[in-house]
Formats: sequence, C-alpha cells, structure tokens
Amino acid sequence: AYDSVRIQAVQHALNGIPLEIVTLEDPGGAHAGNWFLKNGPDDMVSGGDDIIFEPTCLERMTATEGDVVIPEGAPEVPEGARTINPAACWLIRQSCAAKIGYWDEAIAPQYHYFDDSDYIRRMTLAGIAHTVAKGAHAIHVNGGSQTYRSYTPSQMEEHQRRFAIAQGNYVRKW
Repeated sequence: AYDSVRIQAVQHALNGIPLEIVTLEDPGGAHAGNWFLKNGPDDMVSGGDDIIFEPTCLERMTATEGDVVIPEGAPEVPEGARTINPAACWLIRQSCAAKIGYWDEAIAPQYHYFDDSDYIRRMTLAGIAHTVAKGAHAIHVNGGSQTYRSYTPSQMEEHQRRFAIAQGNYVRKW
C-alpha cells in the first residue's frame, strides 16, 4: 500500500530521524491535520504526494522560527514542476493551533479540498504569517496532486462531486 521508494526518500530527507506511518480511518485532510496537531510533536510537516524535498529542506524548516514555516522553493525548477505554494508543503507548530484552533473538518469531511484554504484564511485574519525557511528547497512536481491524475472516469466524477461540496461549504462559511 505504501510506496517504499518514496518512504526511503523521505527517511533520507529526515536524515536519520525515525519515520512513523500512521493510518487513520477518516482519510480527510482536516481530520489528519487535527490528529497530528493533537497527538504529534510540536512541529508537524504536511506535504502531498507530489513534493520532492531537497536533502536539507526539513532540517532547515524545523530550525526556522515561526508558527508556520514554508520552504523557499527550489532555485532551479524542472519543466512541469513549480515552486511551493503554502498549502503544498508547510510546517505547522502547536503555537499556530493555540492561536487559531484546529482544522475545520466540516468543510471537506473525509477528503481534502478547501480545508487548507480555510486554515490559511484564519491564519491571515489572526495575523499569522508564513515564515520562509531560507535555503530549504522543495519542488511541487506538476503543481498538483499526482493521485487524482491516475483516476478512472468514475473516480474523477466522485472527485469533482466532493470538490463542489467542499467549495460550497467553504463559500458558505466565508
């Protein structure tokens, strides 16, 4: 179920820090973020299946002060990739959750659309800025999740249905 090559790459990027894989029954992004903020260490790094961390990226991110830390992106970006946007890869500290609370699981229950936009909006309203970790380089391959690119037509239809629901929930909230 897990791509061992990706796990080995992440372990290499963590430079010997043990990697623990946690499987949650609710696959929602907000649910997972809340679980880690409630049960994990002070620093929670979140990144999609399309993030490539350069070797010192995570070390530099954890060494950077701030409630929310993002990599500065890579100086050279391969064709078809782009530098990081805040929700693609970020480190969120417990201090952020203490200031604005946890993720809103009602926006996209059991999936992951607009819950990151909601969290960023709440951070902005609370005056929490993203701190850029200088020298922390990561690449957002193809600028979007690679998972849905392999969907069958019926899976893509379900993806679009859930996206529309989450979008409506986000718009109603704000």
